[in-house]
Order: sequence, then C-alpha cells, then structure tokens
Amino acid sequence: RPRNWGLRALFCAAAKTSPAVICVSQHAAQRLSDLAGIARETIHVVPHGAERAQSDTRCESDAAEEVRRTRYFLNVGPAMPYRRLHELLRGYAMAREKVLDLPRLVLVGSARRIDAAYARQAAALAAPLVRAGAVVQLGQLSNADVLRLTARAEAIVYPSVHEDCPNVILESMAAARAIVCADIPANR
Repeated sequence: RPRNWGLRALFCAAAKTSPAVICVSQHAAQRLSDLAGIARETIHVVPHGAERAQSDTRCESDAAEEVRRTRYFLNVGPAMPYRRLHELLRGYAMAREKVLDLPRLVLVGSARRIDAAYARQAAALAAPLVRAGAVVQLGQLSNADVLRLTARAEAIVYPSVHEDCPNVILESMAAARAIVCADIPANR
C-alpha cells in the first residue's frame, strides 16, 4: 500500500506540474483528472499510446512526400543488429527476384554511432537495390512524417527480435496497416 500511495502521489505531482499530460484512454484521463484535481480538458488522450497520422496531410520532407505517392513497404528505426536490417534487405532482394511488381522498401532512421559498422554493412547490402530504385533510404525524419508514411504504407516490416514496447507496431496498428514482424512477446 505505501508503494501505491507513493506512485499515486508521484503521478498527481507530475500531472499538476507538467506542461502537457497524455493518457491512453478517456477513462484513464478522467481518473487522473479526478485523482490529481486538474481539469480534464488539459489532458490529451492518445488511444493505446499511438497517435494516428492524418494521411492527407503533406509530409515536411519532399523526399518522404514523393515516396508517399507510390506503393511501398516501410521499415522504421535505426540500423542495429537486433533490428535485423541485414536480414530484411537480403529477404527483400530474394522476394524481388520472384515478384516483379513488389512495392519499394522505404527505410527510415539513422544509426547510432556505436552501430556505425553495422549501418555501413547494411548500406552495402542496400546499394544494388537503391541503384535499381527498389529501396529508398530517407534517413532521420520527423515523427509526423513517419506517421504520415505509416498511414500510406502497403505494410510495415519490422523484423526486430528485441523490443520492450514497439511503438512502430502500435503506430502501425493505429493506422490500420498490415504488419510483418518477428514473433516475439512484445510484438504479439
């Protein structure tokens, strides 16, 4: 009980002093409003923690906007070993040999410094596909542009094998997109 009271006090203090408060449901927002004694209208609700993009709003990035007008699969996240970008690129190359009208693969994100060698290897794997126009590397984009791309993708491909709370999956579900992902507990 003391732990629960302590957490409750912490949540109330944070809600009262934060510039913005986000809850995952209307019910949670009302409970927090009642508990913390703050106005309900000051709490923003993002269903299930994943905000839906407006698919008809133009992307900030011209390159992202150009991609959005085509058919594509989308992969979001930095190049790192557990996200399995190498395997994704190899698998996509194999699928492309068998399926003539396969949508392009769009990669969004940039690698952390610690994963630079892995990212260089991924770039080498992607190079022939980039030259053929089958893969597009957009680099780091704003969250709004990622959500806009997500809203129009044919499918989200996310082969990561180590996730705690995969926001990419939640955002894909919020956008009602097909998802191809690794069978791990967090993704299930």
